[in-house]
Amino acid sequence: MAKEEVVLNRFVDRLEAFLGRYQVVIAAVTILVVAIGIFAYYRTRLTTDRTEAAQSDLTFVFQRAAPPRLAKEGKQRELTAEDFTALPDGILPQAEGTSAEPFARIAYASFLMEKGRFEPAAEVYADIRKKFPKHLVEPQAEVFGAMALEELGRYEEARGVLSRFVKESKHEYWKQVAGEHLGIVENLIKTPASRPATKSASTAPAVLKAIELGK
Repeated sequence: MAKEEVVLNRFVDRLEAFLGRYQVVIAAVTILVVAIGIFAYYRTRLTTDRTEAAQSDLTFVFQRAAPPRLAKEGKQRELTAEDFTALPDGILPQAEGTSAEPFARIAYASFLMEKGRFEPAAEVYADIRKKFPKHLVEPQAEVFGAMALEELGRYEEARGVLSRFVKESKHEYWKQVAGEHLGIVENLIKTPASRPATKSASTAPAVLKAIELGK
């Protein structure tokens, strides 16, 4: 018998002995690997489905309308705060963990600003900055977060945020917006009685337009 055949036979004998001895362990490992593969597939599928649903929601949010899936009566209607926050099917829960989440959050903050709910709007903007520090919506969240502080009369805080942004940011569009409001805040600090009429009604459309333009 050739040397190669002897080596091959020994290998086969050892493999059969190994398989016979550890067949239960091998079977368990195989089942585990298959189960993990199935779980990973369905998790990816679920994330994909949620991402598509969240992106679809945003197309209606930009039109100031509730997504059809949330308009149970089948009629188009305006957005409500509950549309964003309702569990488990609200716009924010659907968007969580998907690429649409930062846009859904910035849209919610804009909605709150438009409704004059500046305290929760400031909190949402702060959350966006913390969770998505390098996302394209972050400059927007920083500037409008300062505007929310301004609306709350927290002028010194607003000035600090806007001053830092103007000095450090590389986003020309938002630097311009920040610079304009920095001047307003500084005037308010000097002469509080000069406070202009609220800007909340015009804030959200500008923000949503900026999102559409990718600024």
